[in-house]
Amino acid sequence: MTTEEKLQQFRNRSMEDARARGNAIFHDYADALDKIYEEHVADVGVQTEAQIRTETEQLKREANKQLFQAQMDIKRELSQVEADLRAQLFSEVSGALERFMDTKEYEDFLIRRINRAKKYAGDQNLIVYIDPADSHRSRALEAATGVHLTMSQELFGGGIRAVLPDRRILLDYSFKTLLEKEKENFSFEGGISHE
Repeated sequence: MTTEEKLQQFRNRSMEDARARGNAIFHDYADALDKIYEEHVADVGVQTEAQIRTETEQLKREANKQLFQAQMDIKRELSQVEADLRAQLFSEVSGALERFMDTKEYEDFLIRRINRAKKYAGDQNLIVYIDPADSHRSRALEAATGVHLTMSQELFGGGIRAVLPDRRILLDYSFKTLLEKEKENFSFEGGISHE
């Protein structure tokens, strides 16, 4: 083999060896890049999932906050509507009581209440007060019940108040008190659970 052939063979082997080493280095580098890429994709996936969880929780909190605010607004509005309706209702009831006080049935009502107080008192001392607005009825009521009536210094919207001083008992059949009790105990019922 000549020197030229030996050199050619050396060159061929060197080139093959260099190519093999280059290919090995390239494959190692490509494998390392693939591994880095896969790790990066996994990290990004974990970060993305964490970010999605965080943003989802934040959106849920925000939605709950908005829902709570909407519920509070609805409750406030409902409260206002109930207050308006309550005021309107009791205004109408007061008007109806005033109209009732101009009827014969009202005088019959007063007689029944005075007789009830008289029966409750039995033979004990009884003071029956009538509203100053009913002063024009006092003679007829005294004649119908046989009870001396006292004119109240306080307006109580109609009805009567009777006192048994010996037993310290007040029988309050005044419209003012009855209306106040109704206002205290009144509640709106309705909606899904009451339909």
